[in-house]
Amino acid sequence: MIRIWMPVPPGKKQLDAWQASGADPNERPRTWFRLGPVWDRSQVEPLPPPAEPVALDPPISEPDGDSLDWALPHLTALVNELGCTLVLEEHHADLGGLFAPATKVISINSAHTVNHQVKTLIHELAHGLMHLTDRDGPDLSYAEEEIVVESIAFSVVGGLGIDTSGYSIPYLTSWSQDDADMEIVEACAELIDRHAKRIENAIGDPPNPTATSETA
Repeated sequence: MIRIWMPVPPGKKQLDAWQASGADPNERPRTWFRLGPVWDRSQVEPLPPPAEPVALDPPISEPDGDSLDWALPHLTALVNELGCTLVLEEHHADLGGLFAPATKVISINSAHTVNHQVKTLIHELAHGLMHLTDRDGPDLSYAEEEIVVESIAFSVVGGLGIDTSGYSIPYLTSWSQDDADMEIVEACAELIDRHAKRIENAIGDPPNPTATSETA
């Protein structure tokens, strides 16, 4: 049996209670992680006929919709605060965006939906925060940094009411080479929490309670 770090986003009751208590941004319920058991495919055998095998690799589902369009100006303000430039331009379909540390440019794929753009911008902002504000931070490999910033993005977007597990979980898995890579999430928990809170505080509260009701 293998144990992996599994995200546990806040439930509806937690979010409702937070809203009812005044919706203090510093008290917003957070996504946390716990160890959960899974089986590797090498440890199991296919069921005999008439059972039919199914694909074991989950498809990456894209966050659709435009319910988070209100967050873009707030995220753009954080981009400017970091001294970066935000560019919307067309990339190939598989690329959501990128952060270029040398030029401090964040480029987002203009062909994607607004919610996807917001999610990608949060991901690239996490890269920016790590490179520009954590110069003495942990020495991470490229894959480890991707795991950390996607964990930040998953947490922040989940707090906005958009479930990106269909995208984030396969994405995290694609960058994980072995168990040690996923352990980086635990080792960088304080860093993930700190940068997630900074992005959340920059976004602020939605304009109305229904703004975060869509899932994708």
